[in-house]
Formats: sequence, structure tokens, C-alpha cells
Amino acid sequence: KEIYIANADGTNLHFVMSFRHHHIWHPNSKQVIGNCSDGLYIVSADGTNRRKLSDLAQGHPSFSPDGRMIVTDCYGGEYADMIVLIDPKTGCVEPLCRVPTIHGRSHETGTHPHPCWSPDGQTVLYDSDQTGHCQLYEVSVK
Repeated sequence: KEIYIANADGTNLHFVMSFRHHHIWHPNSKQVIGNCSDGLYIVSADGTNRRKLSDLAQGHPSFSPDGRMIVTDCYGGEYADMIVLIDPKTGCVEPLCRVPTIHGRSHETGTHPHPCWSPDGQTVLYDSDQTGHCQLYEVSVK
């Protein structure tokens, strides 16, 4: 999988980076993050300044509206079944909440939390089937 960026009219197509899954724009619209085989990376939209943010390479990352934090869901390792915050400057990981599952994390039968920020950056919303069916949950970040 690769990320390419082009102008709206299709001109100026250029390679940004290879990734494994779940890439997303930074709120500044000048950088992209993506899960790669050995961690979470950020890169400028022109493909320069690639930098590893964290060893975590799983889940569905989402930037806070101000770009200061990343939230993502984790499926294995020490943060299994958790939603965590990642500081993009330091790479520090902080557990936010546990997200148990009844049906697992498969695409066919399970639930992927897909955490995302509220517009004011005060809370994170996520999906969970912890009661037996999928519902939307909210957790305070402050």
C-alpha cells in the first residue's frame, strides 16, 4: 500500500510513503500519518521529513483537532483491547480506557473501536460491543 498525493485536477501526482494500514491527514493538512510495519510514522505531504512517532503500528489513529495528540485503538501487546493516547512529539503512550470485546476484532463479526476526537478535543468517541451489541461510547480526555 502506498500513499500518493495529487492536485484536484490530477496533476502533480507524487509518492508520499508506503504504509501498512490506516493513514490519516494531520489537522494542518501538511502531513500524513500511517501505520507501517515497525511503527506509526508521520511524513510531510511532499514525501519528505519522515519520522517515526511510536513503535505502535496498529489500530485506527486519529489526531486531536489541535494536532497535539493521537488516539488509536490497540489489539495486541501490552495495550491489547485498549484505546491509547500518543504524544507525537515524544512518542509516549498513555492508556485512555479499556475496550473489551464480545465478538472479537475480525472484520466479519467483530467490532473495531475506530476512536475519533470530538470537535472541541475534550472527548474521544469509539465503538464497542462490550454489552453484546455495538454501541457508541465517549470518554473524557482531560
